[in-house]
Amino acid sequence: MNRLILFTCAFSLLLSSCSDERMTLTIGAAASLALPLAEAADSFAVRFPDIDVTISTAASNVIVRQTLEGGPYDLVILASPSLMERLDTAGAIDRSTIRIIGTNRLCLVVPDRIPTPKSLDDLRSPAFDRIAIGAPGVPVGEYAREVFEASGLMQDIESKIIHGRNARDVLRYVEIDEVDAALVYRSDAVEGEGIRIALTVDSALHEPILYPAAVPIEAGSVGEAFVDFLVDGGEWSW
Repeated sequence: MNRLILFTCAFSLLLSSCSDERMTLTIGAAASLALPLAEAADSFAVRFPDIDVTISTAASNVIVRQTLEGGPYDLVILASPSLMERLDTAGAIDRSTIRIIGTNRLCLVVPDRIPTPKSLDDLRSPAFDRIAIGAPGVPVGEYAREVFEASGLMQDIESKIIHGRNARDVLRYVEIDEVDAALVYRSDAVEGEGIRIALTVDSALHEPILYPAAVPIEAGSVGEAFVDFLVDGGEWSW
């Protein structure tokens, strides 16, 4: 009997004993997971109709700060294992509940007006005057900086860099034609409007992009049930 079946049985018993009460599940998650989590929450509601799911998305470092300050999350999902380690070191999460629920890739995207670059080296060209990446401390930005450092580009393009507050913010810069290129997650790029994916970045140029999930200390088991539900459907991978 797998974990999801066990949780389904446990919740059925719990909910039947509290038939007049609804349960709530509050999730703090990386901004790049906004769309897939919303879809997963809809499916979860079909399985557990007595659980109300609320999803708050932001840059992972913001979710970490909120959790450390006692934020009301039953589950946190980040875009960086190192940030989850920070929560673990601070004793803010139950270490036994940490699970990887997905992976991602970085893509170079450009607005429709820009000719498609053939490689990252093309970013040195004057045609790419403004390049968006995530702000310092934001995982999508940290991965982008690793790419630029590893490829020897940082010194040449640093003055062109524009910072976004989170992964979706970086994508938005391209969608509204405020920049000439951006490094974004593939999960965001495939949903973008008015943009093109120029190339997928070699994953050897940055640390693996993993999404760890964990239940904060003193939160209930409803967060674990949601993670089991996600994993039961297969790991997210872009």
